[in-house]
Amino acid sequence: NNALSGKMNKEGYIDPENITGELAKNLFDLNALFVDARPKAEYDSVHVKGAINIPYEEFVIKPFSEKRDIMKKFNKDGLIVVYCKGDKCEVSIDLAYEFARLGFTSVSIYRGGIKEWKEKGFPVEP
Repeated sequence: NNALSGKMNKEGYIDPENITGELAKNLFDLNALFVDARPKAEYDSVHVKGAINIPYEEFVIKPFSEKRDIMKKFNKDGLIVVYCKGDKCEVSIDLAYEFARLGFTSVSIYRGGIKEWKEKGFPVEP
């Protein structure tokens, strides 16, 4: 079962999938939207090249309508990869589920995060 063949769960959304660094890089090469779930200061210091920052702590407390507004510019069926710092970081998982509940159908969680991404020598900014 990969990121592209999600099935609707009983809550009515498609569960995000955990992906490896290799698959994350493949999705990067396919112009997937990478979302960094870390606080802005961490994102500003280094992030996956082209990633946007939606800090989980700020996003989760917003009302549903505001979450929907923030995400409405993105394609509901587009590839989205959510990550954080790696290791024991859970906010990528939580943010991925927030997106899934908003109706996004191809949400992946890259558990290796920025730590593994950098170790593999994949593209970062700044």
